[in-house]
Amino acid sequence: MEDSEPKRPGRPPAFTPQRKGAYDMHLYLGAEIWTALKDYSEETGELSLSVTVRRIVKARLIELGYVKQKVRLLPQSNKNP
Repeated sequence: MEDSEPKRPGRPPAFTPQRKGAYDMHLYLGAEIWTALKDYSEETGELSLSVTVRRIVKARLIELGYVKQKVRLLPQSNKNP
């Protein structure tokens, strides 16, 4: 199929959104770390361990200065131990 109107040469668009790539990652974690992630996830009310891990890693990378974005963390749980 050909366009009815031929493309004209000119400037490229002023804004082209960049796509954020998502990558699969497989981790082998010890039982202690797995349990700690599960407990932290439950305390914060997060249902997904994947989101919990991403949040922790992103926060730490920001602390170290590798990521310039600010992290929006969930408020601390009001659970009493």
